[in-house]
Amino acid sequence: MPKSKFELITPCDILITHGPAYGFVDTVENKRETHLGCELLTERIEEIKPKIHVCGHIHSGHGYAFNGHTHFFNASV
Repeated sequence: MPKSKFELITPCDILITHGPAYGFVDTVENKRETHLGCELLTERIEEIKPKIHVCGHIHSGHGYAFNGHTHFFNASV
């Protein structure tokens, strides 16, 4: 059985993806309770614990979050 795309993400210090992880810098403007990030990416980040995760895609989610081990940056403008 082939590995999922998320299993191909190997341990690293800095992870850069197009979209955000679910629950981190992934909300829609005026709907802060609505998360649009990827749940599978969040699971993988919890497993490999990179120091930094940089993403974009959800423009209104721009900003910073920290979960105790990973700094999340949504660098979209």
